[in-house]
Amino acid sequence: MLYRNLKKMPPGSAIAIGNFDGVHYGHQALIKQLLVAKDNGANAAYVILFEPHPKEYFEAQGQVSRIMSLRDKYDTLAKLGVDAVFCLRFNSQLATQTHESFYKDILRFIQPSVFVLGEDFCFGKNRQGDIAYLESKSKLDKFNLDVIKHKSHKGLRISSSKIRDVLLNGDLASYKDYTGREYFFSGRVVTGRRLGRRMGFKTANININSNKLPLNGVYIVAVSGNKISRDSYGIANIGYRPTVCNNSLRRLVEVHIYSHDQDIYGERIAIKFMKKIRDERKFANIDELKEQINSDSVFAKLYLADLTIKTLI
Repeated sequence: MLYRNLKKMPPGSAIAIGNFDGVHYGHQALIKQLLVAKDNGANAAYVILFEPHPKEYFEAQGQVSRIMSLRDKYDTLAKLGVDAVFCLRFNSQLATQTHESFYKDILRFIQPSVFVLGEDFCFGKNRQGDIAYLESKSKLDKFNLDVIKHKSHKGLRISSSKIRDVLLNGDLASYKDYTGREYFFSGRVVTGRRLGRRMGFKTANININSNKLPLNGVYIVAVSGNKISRDSYGIANIGYRPTVCNNSLRRLVEVHIYSHDQDIYGERIAIKFMKKIRDERKFANIDELKEQINSDSVFAKLYLADLTIKTLI
């Protein structure tokens, strides 16, 4: 379940707090310990996170790339075994709240049995509340603290910021190294201008805030949804479509799904990114664009065929 009101949280629970953008191995370590705490007697295993991401609130009017939507974040946490997610709206009141007030109004209010936190966890205005402050309150307010150390890969600390950087560079392999899964996002299919259909490449346009996605270009993808067969693949473009849309300020997500002709308007689909083919670029005319899309599609099908052969060997 996803809640937006802490009053629905029963006392005596195990609580993890953070932004959980990307749900990487560091986040997964917190969730693993959270479930241990539940097995050891806590009433439930809950996560508290913030929406929008505090970085979106403070930096450049919200134009910070985000790895996951709230929906995808919740779904991923639920699959890891979390009982419920509580989402706090990050607004001016929360941004200016002192750490003492945040502790009294939120952390003490929920009466946890245990907090499971990363070692650099901070809270309150100017991040003045920290693990040491919580330790000073734990005995009086009768809760335990489980502090989880950072996770590293090849000597580098795993963080959401690092993951955003590798995605912006098209490095999908490193994303999998940091999270244990391929990068994905989901969204509803909406009606577009049908330009792809007129060029011979029917596309599904995805309703998502693509200006905040940490990806750009053309990718080989796997696609899933209620009306899509299990092993469906295709190519996706994320960008401004400069050949057909001059000076567009809004990026779009379009997916051409192979061997699929069902009406999926209004359906929520998930797109898993397997390999980057190229960056988006502007072509001289529509014919050049069509030729490049054909070339991209041939490359993708050869890649998928090779992948199938390797799987069978």
